[in-house]
Amino acid sequence: MSLTSHLVSNLVVLLVALAACTYVGAQQTPTKPNVEYYTLPDFGDLEDPHGVSGCEIPATYPGGYGFAFAGKGLPNPFPEGDSVKSVMKATPFATRLDAEGKSVWTKHSAHFGQGGWALGCVAAENHLFVVGSIVPASASVIAGQFALYKMNPQTGAVVWSFYKPDTTAPGEVEEGDVAQPLMAGFESITLAPDGGAIACGQQGANDIEGYKSAGNPVNDGSTIRAYVAYFTKAMLAASTPPTAPHWMVELKNGGTCKKALAVADGNIYAVTGPQNEDGMAFVYKLSAAGAILFETNLTAPLADAHEPTDIAVNGNVLAVSGHGIPPYNAAKKKGIDGAVTFLDATTGAIKKTVWVFAETNAVNDRGQFAGVDLNPPKDVLVYEECWSVVPSKTTTGFVVTCGSGIEGCDKVTPESTKAICDADPRKDWRSYCFGIDPEGVKLWERVDSAFDYQPADAGHEKAWSTASEYIINTADNGFYLVQDEAIGLGAVKLSSDAPTTTTTTTTTTAAPTTTTTAPAAAPTTTAAPTTTAATTTTNTTMPVLDPNAQLCQAYPTACQAKDDDGEICYLAFTNFSQASEENDWSNPSETCKQFDRPKCIKALLATEFTFPVISEYAEFPGTAKELITNATDKAGMMSILKMCDGADLICVAYPATCEVKDSMGTLCVSQLMNYGSSLEQSREDPSCEGLEKGGVTKECLPLLVESKLDFKTVDGSPMLSKDDADGMLSVINACATGTPPPETGDEGDEGDEELTPIDASVTLAGMTKDQFDADKFATAMANTLEVNTDDIKDVKPEEVASSSKRRGGITGFSSIKAPMVAVDQAPAEATPTPAPTPTTTKAPTTTTTKAPTTTTTKAPTTTKAPATTKAPAVKATTAAVKTSGAQQSVGGLVAVSFAAAITAAMH
Repeated sequence: MSLTSHLVSNLVVLLVALAACTYVGAQQTPTKPNVEYYTLPDFGDLEDPHGVSGCEIPATYPGGYGFAFAGKGLPNPFPEGDSVKSVMKATPFATRLDAEGKSVWTKHSAHFGQGGWALGCVAAENHLFVVGSIVPASASVIAGQFALYKMNPQTGAVVWSFYKPDTTAPGEVEEGDVAQPLMAGFESITLAPDGGAIACGQQGANDIEGYKSAGNPVNDGSTIRAYVAYFTKAMLAASTPPTAPHWMVELKNGGTCKKALAVADGNIYAVTGPQNEDGMAFVYKLSAAGAILFETNLTAPLADAHEPTDIAVNGNVLAVSGHGIPPYNAAKKKGIDGAVTFLDATTGAIKKTVWVFAETNAVNDRGQFAGVDLNPPKDVLVYEECWSVVPSKTTTGFVVTCGSGIEGCDKVTPESTKAICDADPRKDWRSYCFGIDPEGVKLWERVDSAFDYQPADAGHEKAWSTASEYIINTADNGFYLVQDEAIGLGAVKLSSDAPTTTTTTTTTTAAPTTTTTAPAAAPTTTAAPTTTAATTTTNTTMPVLDPNAQLCQAYPTACQAKDDDGEICYLAFTNFSQASEENDWSNPSETCKQFDRPKCIKALLATEFTFPVISEYAEFPGTAKELITNATDKAGMMSILKMCDGADLICVAYPATCEVKDSMGTLCVSQLMNYGSSLEQSREDPSCEGLEKGGVTKECLPLLVESKLDFKTVDGSPMLSKDDADGMLSVINACATGTPPPETGDEGDEGDEELTPIDASVTLAGMTKDQFDADKFATAMANTLEVNTDDIKDVKPEEVASSSKRRGGITGFSSIKAPMVAVDQAPAEATPTPAPTPTTTKAPTTTTTKAPTTTTTKAPTTTKAPATTKAPAVKATTAAVKTSGAQQSVGGLVAVSFAAAITAAMH
């Protein structure tokens, strides 16, 4: 089925469902995520682990799906004495968990140098990358350094490590004292849209007393500075460590960078802590190249600013988590609550700061919490310290994680208050997590203790303290919490917060006078409602929406991205595709001028065309869970956008070719294909000199040999057959090693040119068998191959179903000796060598699909998809002839270049 007809089929099914039942007075109700599991992973012989960060590991990585935590433990034996620097009183660690939250491995101590903190991790390039502030094993100066480790996610083995020492000049020292080395470290690492990584942290600290919930690195002399660094995708993929970040930028007013993250357009947002106890906190926006675009002081506009701990972005809203003394406790100068500050992501303007605290009990209170009334006036005893925030993937809001509890009662006064404190079980802290919308309205909250999820016979008599240190978005739209437990590590998997929809009235489009009222006892829709005919129309009936509006209702994320003129990017893209169904993608720059919307291109690339249906419509039979369910269709649409974003055509069609480039960034495979096109024009034999003149650099040659020219489309179709690849490699390898290229044929054979048969076929997308003209095809083929029309023999069309990738072109070349080619009937199964996939791929049609009218009172039924238009495959060949490597090289090179010419000539 073609991409267009496949998606139209999905949309027809959807629109029948939407047309049959339009909801009146619908209201989204936020869903409080459920605990799917709460585990206490085994951490081996690590002493007192304190997890502070984490990351998700994709299922395709070595070892499969899971998670990793980073943090610090205590060295064993513990170094005693006042002269021991604090950095040596901590040992960095990383631990790997499986999909069920069970420990796979834990690495610490000598694995990460002499001492320090592991503070962040990210999965990239099939590896795990861990950052921190760590003293290298070989260092003679005891000072934490910027550290980045590349690790095998399956075994935990370190592939390489990168260190960068503090370069800050020590401040003034009193006479007789010795200047102490200053400390540096990365505090977080996140992925960039281009596959690189953004790391941030600080340098200039006197000593590392702690990071994250253990405190901020500070320097009394105010020499501490925040830094953001960028490591390229190639640096991460390399087998050896980089010598330095690609770029590194100082945020001179910031004390330590808590997190820096990049968004789809490449811009970076960062939040920094204070430089000292009286310092200020800032939010920064940087360009993809590291230029500072804005700096917002989080302290000045607020009466009692909070300590920032993390930053997240959702749409055009930034959210900074943290905690501090709220204005309503300012007079008492005590009592800490959680806080979220919202900013405009474009301008950096502060919108508001919202203070939060736990207002409910844990779900499964047992032990010391059982039966205790925890809802009296909060006063100042119970603290909420919030450490992390992420965007919700299903709403426009955010999810924040904290710890909630009492710091201790020893210093509480007066005695009457101390007595209340002593009797309150919240001296043992609990995990606190809540959802909040962009306006600062708390949507839901949950309080949990690991004790509540342990078996009753596990031997624990009471709950121990716990707090949520870090939150991770998961691939299933849920969340993962890194828990700091008094007895070690905790891991919590939460379900999605996708909203449910409460409805009061529905109406059918088939009968405008029909209304129904949902029973009051069942406000949440769990299935398609049954409609009952009525004779009059009430004033509450919602007007029937056009198909695009209905699409936006069911798949709201498809309609979030808008251009500057207010046009919905997704709909603009489908209009562009529908209006130009036969776009000539051999010249992408010209075709893309018809979709001159750079903002939309970036936004749609960021979505990867993943648009889930909301729960209100998910219950209709036949309604797709996603707007675009076919992975190949998504890939085709992404290919179009990548080309319009300036990507190389070969790279788009065969993504792995993008990785084969020299130190100057030359795309080796694309240059090789360009050289192949030049051979077609010049009729020359391939040569080393010709390769170099054609743009294939000497540095490219061994890279091409190493690649084996084994490149495939996203659906696994090879770019070249093995014979063609081998023939090309024989020439490339000879040029790479300095040996003579293989013979091109028998010397002296310059008499009558012998026609060498080849295996070849052409697939013509968008043409039926009845439309096929054999004479026209023979003429087009002959003109393209520069042979006589009489040499194109036995042309027989065969009609086959078009795939969504819409490939068109010669699908096989086994040999070629001279420009003149005899063509005969091809076997039914030729080795595929498709032209690049974007040739005629189309985006789905949405703007002209009408919602069929239905007169039934039952839930809508599935409408059959339109019949698939089939494209004939014209196959012409004779038996293969064994030829030299050079001949095969020519055949392989011209195969792709002929494809577009044949197809264009036939149309």
